Amino acid sequence: MEFSIERTYSEVYGIINMLGEYYKKKLPQKLYNLIETQRDKQYNPTYTLDVAIEEQNIEKKSMAMIMLLHLNYWCETEEERMQIKAILEKNRIEVEEKYNIDNVFKKRIEQNEMIRKKSEEVVVNNQTALVEYKEPFMQKIKRIIYNLFHPNKL
Repeated sequence: MEFSIERTYSEVYGIINMLGEYYKKKLPQKLYNLIETQRDKQYNPTYTLDVAIEEQNIEKKSMAMIMLLHLNYWCETEEERMQIKAILEKNRIEVEEKYNIDNVFKKRIEQNEMIRKKSEEVVVNNQTALVEYKEPFMQKIKRIIYNLFHPNKL
């Protein structure tokens, strides 16, 4: 599905209306009007309080916007605001670690190194299995002559 800011505004508008007048009045009127006018008028999602918000098929961009609205306008206490900031910081760190270029290349280099070592072991094992000892020609002659003069010592 393609990202659409109008679709995001429609979902945010639907969530605000689901929450009711208390939360709607806490938003600046200018912001609420912006969300209302910029939304996709053909897309009118409806949400219920009976089902968890995570289970209501809401885009990540819409959830992020709701999180920002909650952080900036709906938090009742500073403690609540700090909890949300801690969650956001934890998520930011996880994303940075996951997509850190150094870590991505480090993992890839380690995987390539393991594969290279395994292939070297296979090559070494195959080479030793294929090498056959052949007695040099001069050694054969010496052995034959020696056996002629010393038949008891084999």
